[in-house]
Amino acid sequence: NKEEKNNQNTEVDADKEVIAGRNAILEAIKSGREINKILFQEGIEKGRRDGIRNMIELCQDLGTTEDNAKSQIIMRFRIPEEEAVKYIKTFWKSEK
Repeated sequence: NKEEKNNQNTEVDADKEVIAGRNAILEAIKSGREINKILFQEGIEKGRRDGIRNMIELCQDLGTTEDNAKSQIIMRFRIPEEEAVKYIKTFWKSEK
């Protein structure tokens, strides 16, 4: 039944280690540890997108350039340049 399926998805074997938190998971991956499964919190992508949008707006309010804002996004959100450029194109408000 549906309730049993939900319980199966959230149960962890007693002999398996659970790592929680973005930074802890990233460190485990970087160290070469074997990862069996990663579970993501719902809404995390929206939260990141909102954070990037807010940073772009703040950069504009402070009078920085698009290139500086792009560099800040790449550094702070650890995303590829191509992705940062897409966010800049989406959220940067051109002056009228």
